[in-house]
Amino acid sequence: MKRSVFAGLCVRTTAAIALGAAAVPAGAGVFQTVTNNADAGPGSLRAAITAANATSGTIINFAIGSGCGPHVITLTTSLPDITAETHIEGYSQPGASPNDLNVGDDANICVILDGGTGGISDGFTVPATVADGTTVSVVGIGFSGFSHAAINLRGGSGHVVSGNHIGGQVNGVSLDPVGYGIILAAGVHGATIGGDYTNYGLRNIIGEELNDGIHIDGTGASAGPAHSNSVIDNYIGIGFAGSQNTFNRGNAANGIYVAGSHTDIERNYIDFNGTHGIRLTGADAHDTTIDDNFIGYESGRTDAGNAVGVQIDSGSSDNVIDFNSIFYNVGAGVQVLGASVHNSLFDNQIVLNGGLGIDLGGDGATPNDNDSQGLIAPNRGQNSPVLSGAIGGHHTGTLHGTLTTTPGQYTIEAFNSPMCDSSGFGQGEFSIGNAQFTVPNITVQGQGSISFELDLQGSFLPPYTAVSALVIDANGNTSEFSNCIDYVDETIFEGNFETFL
Repeated sequence: MKRSVFAGLCVRTTAAIALGAAAVPAGAGVFQTVTNNADAGPGSLRAAITAANATSGTIINFAIGSGCGPHVITLTTSLPDITAETHIEGYSQPGASPNDLNVGDDANICVILDGGTGGISDGFTVPATVADGTTVSVVGIGFSGFSHAAINLRGGSGHVVSGNHIGGQVNGVSLDPVGYGIILAAGVHGATIGGDYTNYGLRNIIGEELNDGIHIDGTGASAGPAHSNSVIDNYIGIGFAGSQNTFNRGNAANGIYVAGSHTDIERNYIDFNGTHGIRLTGADAHDTTIDDNFIGYESGRTDAGNAVGVQIDSGSSDNVIDFNSIFYNVGAGVQVLGASVHNSLFDNQIVLNGGLGIDLGGDGATPNDNDSQGLIAPNRGQNSPVLSGAIGGHHTGTLHGTLTTTPGQYTIEAFNSPMCDSSGFGQGEFSIGNAQFTVPNITVQGQGSISFELDLQGSFLPPYTAVSALVIDANGNTSEFSNCIDYVDETIFEGNFETFL
């Protein structure tokens, strides 16, 4: 979902995934049924995949025993690569059912694919030699104990991975960690991990991996970067039992690692991960949208943070980060490093992180300097506003300050929070106003200065009296938060006494 910070109207552009929990396309009708949990032989999953490779469009169903089990298929050797359109339907097993909770998980997973003790590398693999347009879906399976990846998608396109559990427990069976949860390799595009967030059954739980929960590659030896893929409404690093109990299922490295382009990351819970909740890295990682996610935030917990909420590094540029809740991360909420520019942050809640809310350079609060010098710097080292006062009533007010930077058009966005960051340079829990301002082409050493007044609207009753702001240039370069100041409530007696609402 992309929204322009310079538009008055926000338009959602993400297409709904028009699939049910089973993710089977209309017209598919060639069936293979897995009737036992043997490693090989008639009725095995291995035999079903072998048959599916000979007939495009095969649906693999499960009818192991008479009930849920769960039924563990323990491999002694790797399964065949999947080379034709195939749809693996774990929820077809009697007793299985997808999640139907908005918050939480009550999915009944009845089929577990286990790498066993034989050092099996991957659960399901689509090799790089598979033609573009070949689609594979994997739905309703538990994965355990694979040394490389549970699902390794290296070729084809339009894949769907939904309703799976990778890490945690399934019906009392503990799932051993895997190396990576899901890999989208170079060139893979149009894949969906999770799905339409109004269909809760599409949600995956991806946690406790030894590396990244989801890994999206950049350019490979013979293919361009993975591109135009979606990660929607998953639990990454956090697990649920029903709607109440939450568990630390943090992945050892990143919740989501993106080195590819045009990725949509939307409406996920991303918690407890060992390095970054989300990492965008490299020049191929451009035009990614990170929208409406909970990153380090889980209601009722203050320990769900990632090491860093979002990191953008190594030339990853032209990305949009908006409308997210980024709380309680151990380090920065958002960190932009190196020659990574045009990264826009708008209307996020970034508060209560151990480091700065937004950190350009990873070195703490960056003093304003001369933006015209053209130095290679994260988000061009965009200067922050300097706030001088915020005053008004309980619900409306005015912010005063100055902005010194290169000539052009800028959006200044203000926030209030219960307290200032310990650095004195602000954080932002609630957006309380934004407007465009123009720095005229009247410069001293390449920069101009303006004084601004910005109308504020929100609740300024204690404790929400700490005010800060950031600025976004016309290319999306977003500054760190400004200095933090106290809001002055000038409401005086009306009649005898003012009533605080």
